[in-house]
Order: sequence, then structure tokens, then C-alpha cells
Amino acid sequence: MNHSSESSPFQDRLCHLKTDESLEERISAATLELAARFLSVEETNFHEQIKFLGLNPKTDFRHADLSYMDFSHSDLRGFDFTGADLRGTIGVNVRWDSTTKLFDAETADSLFAYAIQRQDYFRSNVEQAERVERLATDYWANTIITIATMLESEKDKAASLQIAKAVFEDTKNSTVRFSILMHMGAVTDSREEQKAFIYNLLAKFGDDPSVLRPALSTLRYQYFNDLDAFNMMVKFLDHSDSQVRSAAVSGVLSSSHFFSSLKEVWDPIVTSTNPMARRALVGRVARRELRDSALLLEDDGVVNYVDYREPLTALRLMSMARRSFNRVTRPEADRLGRRLNFDSQVYDSDEEIERARLIRHSLKFIRDKYSIPFQIYDGEFVK
Repeated sequence: MNHSSESSPFQDRLCHLKTDESLEERISAATLELAARFLSVEETNFHEQIKFLGLNPKTDFRHADLSYMDFSHSDLRGFDFTGADLRGTIGVNVRWDSTTKLFDAETADSLFAYAIQRQDYFRSNVEQAERVERLATDYWANTIITIATMLESEKDKAASLQIAKAVFEDTKNSTVRFSILMHMGAVTDSREEQKAFIYNLLAKFGDDPSVLRPALSTLRYQYFNDLDAFNMMVKFLDHSDSQVRSAAVSGVLSSSHFFSSLKEVWDPIVTSTNPMARRALVGRVARRELRDSALLLEDDGVVNYVDYREPLTALRLMSMARRSFNRVTRPEADRLGRRLNFDSQVYDSDEEIERARLIRHSLKFIRDKYSIPFQIYDGEFVK
């Protein structure tokens, strides 16, 4: 076959594709230097990050992949997210309005999902939008009665839910909000729609305890297996309101993702000022480590687990031992002793004392493994 000495345009393109350009040749030194500085910055706030990078909210986020981004404490007014992938985005204290462009953006399971759905619904149902406006400004008792009657009625549940959610957002009365959220819990709604509404609440009302407490409680009871719901509750572990913190702690402790995220959540939970949260922590750990003998660590004075802020004296340990005879059988206690290498001979004539020693050994095991600051009596037991 004859070959021409001159290369064809196609061969020129092939040669160009084979050219091994260095990273420095394709990206400017200034951009590389900025990237290096950005990687060393510990700032996690989205708004602060884009300011550092000098990105333009009106042009640089069109058709961008922002899926699962955390927009917490960011002001997104004026941003253009046209065609962007916003699926799974979350955030608390997020500000956005009509200047935030979401045209053709993917917003499934995101903090924007409910707002977009609400806008589309009431645009097509103008009369219901007017009803929302009246109810949101009516005398609070009238609003509560009207919403409750609507939600309890068998007629058009979907429309009733839409109105209730919109009134919840638009009213300024915390009593009305609490009542609506409680009544909504008894009405059938898809998990996706309900979660989208809750995420919307957490984003828009991140500083309002009257909204946050019932919203976090709903996440706790209905979404304890969801990782994104767990991550959302984690954000409120250090909230300024003690009741919001307690709701977040309870939710995190109830989640199936608790033990896989101990490093991130342990400090704010173990230092909780709420005794119920501290007891719940002991219970969660006890059920994991002691299994069928977890009830050994129940307090003798309340129907709950021990509070590690209260000293576990000899008297208390003996009382717990007496009570546990009715809750934990001897075979179960024997299995626990073997599992924890409890250095015990056969039970002596005073099984109560031997049971108290086993309880103390279990407490020390958990203290050493999880750094729960139990204050445990370490002397001999006498009856």
C-alpha cells in the first residue's frame, strides 16, 4: 500500500489527541494556586466558600452539579441554578426567594422540593391560595379549629394537607404552627412529600424553637433509618435552645446510624445537660453491648437507665442488683459474665452481692470502651 508523505487532516487530529499536555499547560498557574489555597481552608459554609473562590452567583452555577450540597447558613438570593443538579441538598437557616432561579433544576429530595411543589400547586388553585392567606391572618383559635376540621375530614385529604402546610409557613402564631404539625401527623402523606416539607421548615425556620422541636421529633420517629435525616438532626446538636438540642440528641440516639457516626456526634451527646438524654445514651450503649442483660443498668429509682452524672454508690448498686433479679435471669447474667470476662467464681451464698459486682463490671466495661464518665463505687459490698 502506498503512503503519502503528507499527513491528512484526520491524521493531524489523531496526533493532537495523542499530545500529552501537562496540567500546567491546560490550567493557569493562578487557578492552580487558588485551588491549593482552597483545599487548605477549613471553612465549610457554602456562601463563604464561593466568596473565597470569587465565583459569580448569577453565572457560575447554571447547570452545575451541586447534588447533596449543604447550604446551611447561606443566602442564596440572586443565585441562578438554572438546570443545576440540586438533588439531595440540605441546609438549615437558608435564605432564598423569587430571585433564586431554579428553572429546569433537578430538586428531588432537596430543601427546595416543597417550595417548588407549593408554588406549582397554588398557581393552579388560586382560590385555595386566597383561603391560605385568610387562615394565616385569622384569629388563632379559628385557624386551629378550621385546619383540624379539614384534616380530620374524609374529603380531599390532598388539598387539606396543601392548605395546612401553607398556613403553617405563613402564620406568625407559634400555637397555630404546633397544632398544625401535630394534626398533620395523623393524616396520610407520602414519605417523600412529608420529608420535603420538614426539610423546608428546617431551612426556613432554623432559629425558631417552636418549629424545630416538632420537626426534629417527626424526623426521629418516621425517618430513623434515613442517613440524610440523621445528618440533618446532627446539625442541631449544638443549637442555642436547650429543648431543640434535646430533640436533636433524642433523634440521633434513635437513629440506626448512631454507632457508625460516633466520632462526629459523641461529644455534644455525652455532655448533654438533659438527664433524659444521658439515660437514653446509656440505654443505647447497654442494649448494644450487654444485649439481653441490658436491664442490669436500669436505675433502681426510675424506669430508665442510670444517669452517669449521678454517683453510683454501693447502696445504689446493691439496689440495682436486687431489682435486676426480676428483670434479668441468672442464665442471662452468667452469659454476660462470660462475654465480659467477669472474674467470678460460682455464685456464693449471697447472689445479691455477686450481682452488684457484675453490674459494676459492666459499667466499667462501658466506661472504658465509650468514655462515658460513670462515677462508680470501687470498694467491697456488704449487706
